[in-house]
Amino acid sequence: MALFDRLTNRNSNVFAIKMISYYSIMNYSLLDLPDAGNNLVVYMDITLNEEIIGRIFIKLFREVFPAGVENFYRIASNRTYRIDQKGFGNYKFNRERLRTYQGCKFYNLKFNNYIVSGDIYNNDGTSAGTIFNDEPIPADFGEYYYPHDSKGLLSLVPYLDERTGLLFYDSSFMITLDNVRPTNTLVELDSDQIVIGQIYQGLEVIDRINELIRPFAGRKYPDFRIGKTDVYRKGTTLRRLRPITRIERQRMIKNGCCSVKCECRLPGCLRCNTPCKCCLPSCAKCNIPCDCHLPDCNRCNIPCNCRLPDCERCNILCNEEY
Repeated sequence: MALFDRLTNRNSNVFAIKMISYYSIMNYSLLDLPDAGNNLVVYMDITLNEEIIGRIFIKLFREVFPAGVENFYRIASNRTYRIDQKGFGNYKFNRERLRTYQGCKFYNLKFNNYIVSGDIYNNDGTSAGTIFNDEPIPADFGEYYYPHDSKGLLSLVPYLDERTGLLFYDSSFMITLDNVRPTNTLVELDSDQIVIGQIYQGLEVIDRINELIRPFAGRKYPDFRIGKTDVYRKGTTLRRLRPITRIERQRMIKNGCCSVKCECRLPGCLRCNTPCKCCLPSCAKCNIPCDCHLPDCNRCNIPCNCRLPDCERCNILCNEEY
C-alpha cells in the first residue's frame, strides 16, 4: 500500500508539473514581464487569395516598448492560448484558443501609407488580444523612439479608452508602405503610434502589395492575409520563399515528390538549395538553384534554364515546353 501511495504521489506530482508548465504559456503578467532577449526576429508569409506572394523578416526593437514587443513576438511564435469557458451549469468546459497571427486579414489598406492587421479573434479590427490575459497594454515606453519616416516599419496601433482618455495597445499593428512624403500621412502617425520593428528582408513584397492596392474608381481591394508566421532562429538561412499557385499545388499532390531529400519540408520541394528532379513547377526543372526565390526570378545572377511562369523573365531560352 505504501508503494502504491508513493507511486500515486509521484505520478500526481509529475502531472502537476506538466500542468503548470502547460498553463504557464496561456497568459503572462505585466508585473512580471517575460524577457525573450535581444535581437528578436520573426517572419511572416503574406498571401493573396490563399496563395503565397512572399515572406518578410522583421527585426524587433525590444528597447522601444518591452511589453508591446513581447506581446507581438509571442503571438507570432504561436505558443500562447486563450481559455474560453463554454457551456452552462454542470456542462461547463474550457476551450483553448490559439493566439496567432496566422490567417489574420489586412483589413485597412491605404495606398502609399500603410496596411493594418493583427485582429487575432474577429479579423475585422474589433477584437484584438494580448498575452496578458487579453488585457490592454499601457503606454509604458522605453528610452528609444523611431519615427515613421520610411517603408517597412512595423508599428503598433493604439486605441483610446474613452473613460480615462489614455492610449492602450494590443496585437493590432501596421506596416508602412512608403517613405514619408508630403503626399502621405505617415508624419501624423508619430503622435500616437509606436514603431517596434522593421522589415529587413522582403521589402519587394511590401512594394507589390502597395501596387495592388493602388486606388481607382469602383475597385475592390484584394484579400491579403498573413500565412505562416514563426520566430526566426539562428542557424537557418534568411531567404525569401518563392510562391506557388493552386495549379502547382494540385500537381505536386498528384505527382508526389522525388526521392531527393529536401530540408525545408515545404510545398514545392525546392525552397532549400537541394536540387529536385521531381518536375514540379515550383521546383526548378533545371539543376541550378536560384538564390532569390522571387516571382520574377531574374533578380539573382544565376541564369535559369527552366522558363517556368515564375521565372520566365530569364534571358536563356528554354527547350522544355511548360
